[in-house]
Amino acid sequence: MALSKTVETELKRLPIACKLHAHERGAGLARIVSTLDLPKKNVLRGVLLREPEGKVLLVVLPFNRLINFQAIERETGYQFSPLPISHASSYFPDCAEATIPPLAKAYRLEMLLDESVKELDSVFFEGGAGLNLVELPTKNFLMLCEDRCVKTISCSDDSVQLKAGDFDELSLDAAPLTPAVDAKKRLEKLYKLPAMPEMAIQIIKLRNDPNSDAQKLAEIVEIDPSLSAQVMRYANSSFFGFRGELDSIKSAISRVLGFDVVMNMALGLAAGGALRNPPDGPLGLRAFWKHATYTAALAQALSKQVPDQYEIKPGMAYLAGLLHNFGFLLLGHLFQPEFFLLNKMVAANPEASIVMLEKHALGMGHAQHVLGMGHAELGGWLMQSWEMPSEVTVTVKEHHNFDYSGEHEGYPALIAVINHILGRYEIGDDRGEGDLSMLCERVGLDAVKVEETVETLLEKRGDLDMMAEQFAA
Repeated sequence: MALSKTVETELKRLPIACKLHAHERGAGLARIVSTLDLPKKNVLRGVLLREPEGKVLLVVLPFNRLINFQAIERETGYQFSPLPISHASSYFPDCAEATIPPLAKAYRLEMLLDESVKELDSVFFEGGAGLNLVELPTKNFLMLCEDRCVKTISCSDDSVQLKAGDFDELSLDAAPLTPAVDAKKRLEKLYKLPAMPEMAIQIIKLRNDPNSDAQKLAEIVEIDPSLSAQVMRYANSSFFGFRGELDSIKSAISRVLGFDVVMNMALGLAAGGALRNPPDGPLGLRAFWKHATYTAALAQALSKQVPDQYEIKPGMAYLAGLLHNFGFLLLGHLFQPEFFLLNKMVAANPEASIVMLEKHALGMGHAQHVLGMGHAELGGWLMQSWEMPSEVTVTVKEHHNFDYSGEHEGYPALIAVINHILGRYEIGDDRGEGDLSMLCERVGLDAVKVEETVETLLEKRGDLDMMAEQFAA
């Protein structure tokens, strides 16, 4: 079906036929806009908001504009916060996952439509089935909306471009772009963390089973065809130089990868399945899994060069590398508009520290009414909630803290080395923070050998890129 039933029924009310533009199934709006070469100002996106008493509002605005929460509060008298994109199916039950057609009345929702839409000749919006964008003349689209819902509720995304002076002081007023909820309400919302996926629970149980073996692990991995394919691809990759024939997951475990690496690889990928995020942008799923895949492979390789006194195990280093930026997934899962803003800010300010940009996008610094949490602390909170290994929790929480000294300090120090050097190749969120020699010294690594290892790995990057694409799919 090209459209959801509700959208199709609604469009039949119009005096003209709409145009449909096919796109890749499950692609995010950013990728669709780029692939179809559409003007961003004409593409509409819908965002679901909810206030503390449960009232839900659908906000519709052009793709190139940002929600002004203060304006929405003035119009409605309520302080709204964004609903996680994973909740969309509850309000759009006949639509593809994470799809929000901007037709509030058809789905019995209240709506605010940004007034800037009235200046457009035509608009494009999601058709509900995850396969097409609908194109309509704006006057016809407005026939499907109510005039009283058209208000000024957005800001131009020009505000995401910071001046040089803003890198030193938090002078950008991000408050209008951030929901005005106090720290207590913010915490209450954050407590509603997503549950750990069932497969991840099974893997952790196996980890704690003294009688676990390659056969039992293979049986769990084989439940998920995608995970099985990834394990076999990794075992057959050029990193290991295995020249024999691998005919099963068990042989990949016992003959090439080892029990710990496969267990941690499976655990990381299963955990990632709990969160749904936009695929595109510097912090989208594609970029996230590329960074995670490269970091995990390097962590596994470099862990063998770390002196024994740091107690870094290759399998655990792989998992720590794979999950170290998991806070970005949680940020996008819980706070879609704020993540959208941060994604744009990172794209517009590639030279700026990700930690500094978070303080702008999340309303930190001068905006004291918002909880001071960035992706590292958010991710560490989720890892702790899921009872992940303490090595991973520490890494996720402290990988940007170059002064961290404490339990498992070798793991975040190793990841800091990897992030720094991958940043040279425009992979990940590192912006040259820290000095490579000093970072290497913290974990007993030789900087020259580290660079040689990275160069060797990048010669075989085709395998990693393919894996990352599969992880993001």
